[in-house]
Order: sequence, then C-alpha cells, then structure tokens
Amino acid sequence: MTLTKATLTSGDEILQSYGEKPNSMLLIDYGFVLPKAAIPASTSLSIKLPQIPEDEQMSCKQKFWVSCGGRLGKGEMTMEVNIQTFPQYLRLQKAAVLCESTINLENVDEKVLILEKLDPNMEELMKQRCHHAIQHALKRLQRLESLNTSESSVASEVAVAAERCCVQVLREEQDLLEELLSHLSER
Repeated sequence: MTLTKATLTSGDEILQSYGEKPNSMLLIDYGFVLPKAAIPASTSLSIKLPQIPEDEQMSCKQKFWVSCGGRLGKGEMTMEVNIQTFPQYLRLQKAAVLCESTINLENVDEKVLILEKLDPNMEELMKQRCHHAIQHALKRLQRLESLNTSESSVASEVAVAAERCCVQVLREEQDLLEELLSHLSER
C-alpha cells in the first residue's frame, strides 16, 4: 500500500489498487469479481506426503523432498495451483513418488535430471495421484455448485449479485481443473 502525504479535502478521489489477484481472492477479500480476471484462476490441490522408508536412504530422501519444495510429516499438503504453476505441482508429485521408491538418491547431484527421467511405472503413479487430486477438487466444486441451485428465500439484488459472483468464481475454477486434467492426459 502506498500512502500519500498530500492534504486531502472533502470530495477528493482516493484510489486503491487491489493488486494482481484471481477472482476467487477478489471475491473473498473485497466482495466483487472482474468479468475477466487479470490473474488466471487458481485452485488448491493436495499432495500426499511421501511415506519415506526408514532405511539408509531416509535422510537423503528427506533432504531431496524438502529441496523440491515439500514438507516433512504425515498426511497431505496443499498447493495453490494455476495453469502456470501446474508444472511445479507435477514436479512435487514426482518427487513424492521418487521418495517412496527404492531408487538410490544419495549420488544425485541434479534433482531436475532425475525428475525428468522417471520410469514409466513411476510416471503412471504420479499421473494417478495428480488425477485423483484434481477429481477430488472437482467433486468439492460440485458440492458447492449444488448449494447455488437451492432455492433462496432472500431474493434481494445484493443476494442475486453475490450469487452470480460465486458462480463465476466456481466456473473459473472448474474450467481450470478441466484444463489441468487435459494437460495431464497429454503427458
């Protein structure tokens, strides 16, 4: 935020920049959406944290996982993904698959090279995990969409406008998820 030291008088125009945000953030933070967002839609996708085997490779695999952007622990982590960051999401999913494998990562100097050369079985497992995460996100959106179709007793202009904004954001996210599925199937 930029503040001004200029003296303002009653009736002076004050401008605010909302920054480069996707419609979902504009709706949540400010209560409106733009017809065509300046920033592409984004969605939250989960990544199953790798269950790294407790063997002589454990420490090396933990370091590799963290260096790829993962966090240690159990369960899942989420990543905010748009069409530009989807390749990063794929790399993190690949890293999770590698960390659970029997591959020796001790002498791997360049993590990018090993991430690009997954054997077909590991590549397929990574695709399945990504597909599952995207399908899960689509189901979440379908549940939200069903809330939209229920009859509302409040039919004010504000309620109708708010509903339209929500529907637009949901559709943008659904379109993104379908585009990500398309990219995944092209691999």
